[in-house]
This record gives sequence, structure tokens and C-alpha cells, in this order.
Amino acid sequence: MSELDAKKPRKPLLPHLAAESLRSGRTLFAVTGATGWLGRATLAALDEALGDEARIVAYGSRAQTFEFAPGRMIEVAPICDLRNLRSETPVTILHYAFVTKDRVGKVSLSDFVRANTELDDHVAAALAANPLAGLFLPSSGAVYAPDRTLKRDLSRDPYGAMKVEQEQRFEGLIADAKA
Repeated sequence: MSELDAKKPRKPLLPHLAAESLRSGRTLFAVTGATGWLGRATLAALDEALGDEARIVAYGSRAQTFEFAPGRMIEVAPICDLRNLRSETPVTILHYAFVTKDRVGKVSLSDFVRANTELDDHVAAALAANPLAGLFLPSSGAVYAPDRTLKRDLSRDPYGAMKVEQEQRFEGLIADAKA
């Protein structure tokens, strides 16, 4: 990067109104899959928006630390620690942790299902133990067959079928939490 580029103001990651809305709330943000691309991008945007008032907890496959700005560190805890999250303020969980499509075939079907179920079990436990502000669960076009029906055959498309199961599971948990 040239000295001239270093002096250019950087465009904020979030629009001003979105960042202001985040700052004005009381929500604790819990990010799973924090070491992946979506997780890191989310952490960077939340850190920038919340600044010193950071109400962020991050979870990944293992403990580690990220520096998002000089001197601004975010600790990433192992995802199993999410089960121990207890907050008096409402929690928004941004759940990106999932064994991805590229791992299908590199692990057994039973290991693929077990790993993704365990990840979701950690999130479900945190949902049950905390006041909930929201859950963000990115979907995937992989849930759809060419005829636009949902993929449900685990043996033919483990990734797509597991994402369908995940979406339905969390839809039910959120509905139960609101009841």
C-alpha cells in the first residue's frame, strides 16, 4: 500500500444508520464460525460499529485472537463454550458455523451429520439459556433441487439436506421461544 493510499479515508463497513442502530441497542452479539470468511467479516463490521462498547462474543473451531484495528483484539473461544453463554441482555446469534460442502466426501456421512448436529446443538443450548433478540442463519441455495423442491435425501446430497434440517430446526426453536 502506498503512503497516499494509507492516508485515504476508508469507507465504513456498515452504513451510518445501521451502525448507529447497533450502537443504540443493548444486544450482545454472538458470532459462530468466527474464523471463516463470513464470521470474520461480521466481526469486523460489528467491531467497527460498536467500537469501545463492543458487545461481541466470538466462537470458532478453536481458541484464537484476531486484531481488527491496531490494538483492537477479539478473542475467539471454542464453539463448545457457547453452551456456557449467559447474558442478562438480549442476545443476537449470527450462526455461520457449519461443516461446508467441500468437506462432503472427505469425511464419512455419519461424521458430517454428527459434526453439524453438534454445532447446531451448541447454538440451540445458547438460545434456550438466554433472552433472545434474534438469530441470523444464512441459508444456502444448496437446499433446492433443480425443480425448486427442498433437498431431503441425506445420502444423495448431505450438505443440502443438512441445511434444510438446520433451517427447519431453528425455525421451530425460534417459534417455541416466541410462544
